[in-house]
Parts: sequence; structure tokens; C-alpha cells
Amino acid sequence: GPPGDLYVYLNVEEIEGIQRDGINLCSTVSISYLDAILGAVVK
Repeated sequence: GPPGDLYVYLNVEEIEGIQRDGINLCSTVSISYLDAILGAVVK
């Protein structure tokens, strides 16, 4: 078909512990100093 515009609208469900800051999602997680310097993965 002919070219046109595509508009997509998303509704994001609020999740406890995650805040929205503009287009960013932020979460605060406590980790130890050792985990921080070693680059631990937190899920």
C-alpha cells in the first residue's frame, strides 16, 4: 500500500519497586560493596 504514519500507544502497568522517570525505568536495590566492585548481576 501507500506509505504512511504508524502510531503505537503503550500502556505500562505499574510494578511495585519500579518508578518511571520520563522514558527511563528506575529501581533501587541494596547490594554489598563487593558485589558492586565485582559487577554482580541482580535479578
